[in-house]
Amino acid sequence: MPAMSFKSIFNMLGIETKMAGREDAAGVFRPVHHSEVITLQQEVTRPADTAAYLAGDAIGAAGDVRVAFNIAAAGIPAGLIVAARLIRNNTGNSSVRFRAGVHDADPAVLPAGDNAPSPLLYENRASRRGWVDFTNPISGAAAGSNCLEYAGVLSNPQGVPVNPAGNLTLVLSTLDAFVPASGEKFTLEIDLVA
Repeated sequence: MPAMSFKSIFNMLGIETKMAGREDAAGVFRPVHHSEVITLQQEVTRPADTAAYLAGDAIGAAGDVRVAFNIAAAGIPAGLIVAARLIRNNTGNSSVRFRAGVHDADPAVLPAGDNAPSPLLYENRASRRGWVDFTNPISGAAAGSNCLEYAGVLSNPQGVPVNPAGNLTLVLSTLDAFVPASGEKFTLEIDLVA
């Protein structure tokens, strides 16, 4: 007996399996999608110094390395991160790689501040949902460019599920040693399916 799809089995049994949708003016059935992709963005300005980072150091504002997205204020109780981008307002050090830890609450233990070690900690397991790696800039190499943009690679290719009680918190760190620009800006952008 050949393999049969669920739809063909249901049709054989007389069970209707219509998708939600409607016919357009040409009589073509158009399914209705119930999810929506929402793009959220947060900018972090590192301190006005050029203190070198070691591999694994946190990047953030002086004293606070959290990049908090208040998704509840955007009307999203939970969702799935399906894409992420990192934009730097500096075209130097284009070979530097970054990682953002994804937490659906503030981590129990945060790095002490910018330029402090940001290790993977067992104590943060309750809030940690995955990570996003930013390894190759996809633009900014052309003459006259003033930024680098990285496409994120998610720890789970199908998306990183989040269900924050408060803020969705990302902790950005470097995977390579480098000397930053004074006051360099990092913009984290996430696409969330609600």
